Amino acid sequence: MRVLGRYVLDTLQIFFPWDDDLYTYFKEHGLGSGGLGSKKLPLIYTDNCESTGGIHERKRNNVIAPKLFGLTYEELGWKDSGRETRPIIPAEKPVMEVVLTESPSVPLVQLNIVPSINGVEQYHLEYSSMSEFGRTYKNWATFYLPFDSAKELSDKLSSYSDEKIQAEFSEETKQAQREKFRYLSVGVRKYIFSYSGFDYAKRYFEANGAQGPLPSLVYDPTDPVSRELMDPLLKIGIIETKTSEGFEKRKAQVAMKLSQPKFSVTKRGVRGRVKGRIIEHPDATNYVTVEAADFATKIAKICKNYAEESSKEDPS
Repeated sequence: MRVLGRYVLDTLQIFFPWDDDLYTYFKEHGLGSGGLGSKKLPLIYTDNCESTGGIHERKRNNVIAPKLFGLTYEELGWKDSGRETRPIIPAEKPVMEVVLTESPSVPLVQLNIVPSINGVEQYHLEYSSMSEFGRTYKNWATFYLPFDSAKELSDKLSSYSDEKIQAEFSEETKQAQREKFRYLSVGVRKYIFSYSGFDYAKRYFEANGAQGPLPSLVYDPTDPVSRELMDPLLKIGIIETKTSEGFEKRKAQVAMKLSQPKFSVTKRGVRGRVKGRIIEHPDATNYVTVEAADFATKIAKICKNYAEESSKEDPS
């Protein structure tokens, strides 16, 4: 195994609440039945507003108050805006650690999420305003890299790029409050996402009556149940929002969106898209594993296409 680099993310979003069975799991394990009584599943959100907006702090919406996980604004370095769910939060800078595993058959790239830097948690917890519909959504975990970081990573992986791999663009239709997104699909070999890797989340569940170990959402193709329930992919594309399109202007970012398009029936008997098989184990890691050649080929094409299009728009 070899660490290719550690890159500060512009944005990290993990929508745990959008897995319907995970909500059922926590309900069965006492969430909201004791302590402070909150029954909401938190999502993980970060905004490195220094990079995305050139500011040191930003007012956020739908934030879970620190008192619900046993901390205060002062301890977190947040500011009170006068509304409990809208504190002012300093730039958050989680890291994506990229690890290459050589193998005689299939070299792999693992994208590890590192949410705590020098003992400081680099994220906040939010309520999901879309939990009612989240079970039907495909994209549920997203990682945004500044373009320059993605280009550096692409260069480091260039020897694994394979021109024989097909790379045809697809496009997500633009929705309210969402930018248009053209992407290339990368196959997913495995992933694990766990609340156990986020200290604020662990404190939140302890403070609100949840009993037992915190589960992970897992996809493992060697597991028949995973294969039956899921067919995940990693979408990679450019995000560059503009005020002319109704968004805050931001520099170009390479977005990686973990998507699970396959429908099944949840434990409550409703139709939804499982985000991961619920596994109880102490693994606190959060990562996605992909094949090196597939990932290298797709991210190289994304970066090359953007650079060419940008040069046409600005020939200077």
